[in-house]
Parts: sequence; C-alpha cells; structure tokens
Amino acid sequence: MNNLLYFIARYHPVFVFLLLEVVSYNLIIRYNTPQQTIHNHSVEVWTSAVDNKVSTIKNYFKLQQIADSLVQENAKLAGALFSIKERLKDASIPRIEDGPTYWLKGARVLSNALFERHNTFTINKGSDDGILPGQGVVTLNGVAGIVKSVGAHYSVVLSLLNPLVRVSAKMKKAPFFGTLRWEGGDLQMADLYDIPKYAEVHKGDSIVTSGFSTIFPPDIPLGMIDRFKIKRGSDVYSIKVRLFTETPTLSYVYVIQRKDREEIIGLQKESQQSDR
Repeated sequence: MNNLLYFIARYHPVFVFLLLEVVSYNLIIRYNTPQQTIHNHSVEVWTSAVDNKVSTIKNYFKLQQIADSLVQENAKLAGALFSIKERLKDASIPRIEDGPTYWLKGARVLSNALFERHNTFTINKGSDDGILPGQGVVTLNGVAGIVKSVGAHYSVVLSLLNPLVRVSAKMKKAPFFGTLRWEGGDLQMADLYDIPKYAEVHKGDSIVTSGFSTIFPPDIPLGMIDRFKIKRGSDVYSIKVRLFTETPTLSYVYVIQRKDREEIIGLQKESQQSDR
C-alpha cells in the first residue's frame, strides 16, 4: 500500500496532465461540431476494423467445426453410394434388404508420417466410433490405407504408401485382376502385379478396387496406368500406376464399415481351420 501511495505521489503531475488532456478533449468534441464529426467518424472506423478482426477470428475457429460437419455428410452420401452399387451388382439375386451394406465414418488426419519405408497416419476416431483394425480407409479421390491399430478415440492407419498394404485391384475396362502395392520411392507411384501379358493394356487406363475382400467395396479409384512392359521370360506385365490419392496432403478421410464383415471373416476362418 505504501508503495502505491509513493508511486502516486511521485508521478501525480503525470496523472493530472493526462486527466486534463481527457477533459480538454471531451470539451472540444462536445462543443465543436466539426471536431465532433471527425471524432465520431474515427470511432466508427476503428470499431468496424476491430469488429471485422474479431469476426475473422471467430470464423476461423468455426471452420474446423464446419469442415467436420461436411465430412460426416460426405460419409453418409458415400456409404449410400457404395451400398447402392452393391445392390445393383447382385440385382439378379432375390433377397430382403435390412439396411445399407456400408457405413462410412469421417475422420480428421492428425499426423501423417511420410518419407519412411512403412508410412502411417493417425486419425481422430477410435473404437468408441466403431473403428476396427482391418477396415479400409478412403478419400474422395480413392484409397488411402487400412486401419492398423485402434484406441478408444484415435487410430493408426497403414498408408497406401506402405509395402504391407496390398490392395486387390482390377482394370476398370477389362476383366483382369491383380494386386496393387507401393514399393517405395515416388509417393505417387505404385506397382500393379499379376496382369497377364495377353491383356490389352494402355497408358491412362484406370485401376480400381476389385471388391474381392471385406476391406474395400468394388470400383473405388486407385490410379491410372503410367507405364508398363513385359519382362523377358515373364507371363505378366510390370505396370506402374500413378495413384489418385495425394497422401502427403491428407486432411480428412473416411473409414469403411461393412455390415456383414465379421460374418464373412468368421466363415473364412472356419473354412481355413477345417482344411487343416
């Protein structure tokens, strides 16, 4: 308290001067119309500028919420599209539908490990959101990876740019199937194996998922043929595919949840065990 009183006593001329300045300014703008007009205009300009900055900051923080909402809406639409394609594929088989075959869960990419041999990325959805290991992950452009490990609220995904990820693929315009795998190096190029040399292959042909697994529905874009050749003494092509998904720029992805996945996997395991 003594220090405060000493400070006021020492600097009271400054405080008196500032007080007189405020009083003088107030008298000038109150009793002088031109100065009052200039003052009011300046206050309006300053207030507008501050309001604009505050609004910009608020909108920036709302963008994340808006983006998350849009991702969930896209997930619903994409899941419906996958389900419709599945039904059209089996339209000749009479059956009773009890809901969509696929659901998609939108997720935000929190971190993306690139330039490694075994690349992964982390998403902000986990087991509490129905995420399970082995589920496929896609973007609006194509395949992104496969879920590796799951926590309650987060999951780690094996990127398509990971040699451990092998996707059953097919040529979109021809009935030939193979396996797509990234072998390292160029982040936009992968290798397509097992396409026989008698297949008609052209640069620019689209490669899509085959649907021969519970991980990815059929016809999800993978990439396009960039170059190809037949090695001497080989019966299959060596094909380089330019990937559609730009993994280094991933921001949002969609985890594919298939309704009958567990039933199919269970039957496959039983079949394998009975064959031993």
